[in-house]
Amino acid sequence: MKTILKILIAMTVLTISSNSQTIDDYFKSLPAKYSFDLTKTAKDSLLIYENYTIPGGDSSSTEVIGITEKRNDFIELHYGFSTGQRAFQIIQLRLFKKIDGTPLIVYSKFGGLQRAFDQHFLITYEYKKGNLLKTPEVFLPETIPFNSFIKQDIPESLRTKYKMLSTSYNLYPKILNTIEYVLSPQFLYENTEFEQWIKTLSIQYKWNGLEFELQ
Repeated sequence: MKTILKILIAMTVLTISSNSQTIDDYFKSLPAKYSFDLTKTAKDSLLIYENYTIPGGDSSSTEVIGITEKRNDFIELHYGFSTGQRAFQIIQLRLFKKIDGTPLIVYSKFGGLQRAFDQHFLITYEYKKGNLLKTPEVFLPETIPFNSFIKQDIPESLRTKYKMLSTSYNLYPKILNTIEYVLSPQFLYENTEFEQWIKTLSIQYKWNGLEFELQ
């Protein structure tokens, strides 16, 4: 009985400790390779001022990072250039809660050019003892093939074109406890003849406290 009580107390303490962390804490815990190679000092500055200019730039190339959206359970950051280059990268980080109250953090990164970008990473983490640990048991596909969005009977003349489609995760859609893998509308705006061959614009996964369920 005493052993069981000790285990319950330890689990309660762990849950309370995990719940005391903020989305800022999870972002600061990200490895540098997944957070634009920012130092701790740079991350602190970015979180305070919501913008950060990477040192060493000049009039021909200056890299900047900005917070484009932030909620209690979500943050989105945009990497680009203040000098006009069109390349960009976006990081999203979202907090979900497991049934036992402990956090599950989902990380996404995508980027490229506005007219042609790709999903780079999709990682799920647990937060233990101040560190983010990858959780392979919570499965989400890192990318989804283009043909998942396209009808099978698409004409051969358009098949090569659909490889130009841009897709990425959106970790904060309007649907509760859901993330989605979406087809960028930019391609459809510029290629209206393609619209009738689109099977779906998004593929959704709903968090149930244990796993993400395909909707």
